[in-house]
Amino acid sequence: GFAPYFISLGLFVGSLLLTNVYPYVQPVGRPTNLWSWFTSKSSIIVVVGAFQMIFTYVLLKFGLGLEVQHECWLILTIAISSFAFLAIVQAFTVVLGDVGRFLALLFLVVQLAGSAGTFPLELLPMPLQIVHQYLPMSYSVHAFRAAISTNDSAVLTQSLATLGVIGIVSVLISFAFFALRYKRRYSKVQQEA
Repeated sequence: GFAPYFISLGLFVGSLLLTNVYPYVQPVGRPTNLWSWFTSKSSIIVVVGAFQMIFTYVLLKFGLGLEVQHECWLILTIAISSFAFLAIVQAFTVVLGDVGRFLALLFLVVQLAGSAGTFPLELLPMPLQIVHQYLPMSYSVHAFRAAISTNDSAVLTQSLATLGVIGIVSVLISFAFFALRYKRRYSKVQQEA
């Protein structure tokens, strides 16, 4: 019963932990162009997301022996949730730096209470019921519930589509701020050289 909530929590916490060991913005040297800088930073995040997805699935399936209604939907849900959460944390960190890391942590706390992972939505306080629909973890919890136990394809596809859109928008926000920083820091230097 708690698996959808704790899987979502684990994926978001894994995304937050990456900010402690990996500099989301700082390049190793002067980037040659915007695209190479963005892809070099984002490719590590993609690799971590793939590792997180594989580790989570192997732990659930073989470590805990979790019985699911639909294996493929579970794998897809883990992948899209991992991507969306990593992209959200990347956007917070790229846009706001260390303050963004802190705000991402606060965002997690709000999601813990408002995602209806432990109690039905109707039992949550009214302010949390209002923000529930705006929290990415709400959609991952719904998708994991559908993949693990209910096999409700309508809820699953709607939740995964919403998470995918959130992830893509977060990546676009990150790219826009990379472009802004590149223009301010490096394009003038290259024009002078």
